[in-house]
Amino acid sequence: QVEYIREEQNIYVNPAWNKIVEHVDTKYLTLLNNDCLPLREHYFEHVIKDMESNNLSITSCKTLDIKTLTQWRVWLYGMFDKLLSKLDLNPVETARRQGWLMTINLDHYQKCNYHIPDDLKVWFGDDWIAYELYKNGFKGATYRNALAIHVLSTSSGSQYIKDIIKNDEEAVKKYHIDYTANVFANKRLKWFR
Repeated sequence: QVEYIREEQNIYVNPAWNKIVEHVDTKYLTLLNNDCLPLREHYFEHVIKDMESNNLSITSCKTLDIKTLTQWRVWLYGMFDKLLSKLDLNPVETARRQGWLMTINLDHYQKCNYHIPDDLKVWFGDDWIAYELYKNGFKGATYRNALAIHVLSTSSGSQYIKDIIKNDEEAVKKYHIDYTANVFANKRLKWFR
């Protein structure tokens, strides 16, 4: 069942995430941006199974920026992912969690201070979610053998959005979110370059 919720005006990413967390009545929620496409067949079924088996509270996968990919590399990664999708999901500790495709255990998340602050509009909402879970002792994983293509939205480069992001960068300082340490690590696997 799909329920479509539309605001009269743009409320931005993080307020929309807050609203959906309050609105849904489900154990798991995937926050999937409209410019991100998982390559793994049955990705979500695999993720939920792994989260259940390993008591995970937040998961994500490696993403590939479409701007850096040629057609043959997209094909190659697609074939690579098809082969890996036959295997169990494999977390990696040297990968940053990706906010534009993450699945959250809402039973765990709602035990935290889960409301993303109102002055964070576009950025750092994913860091807030992960930080709240990690500081409350919950576990997460970024899967190395599951890939998604990230297209990047056309509006993200506009001056209007850049100004909002600049405000977010200032606002996040007062919350003392350790948004580099709480995401396992901030380096990429050499194989994916």
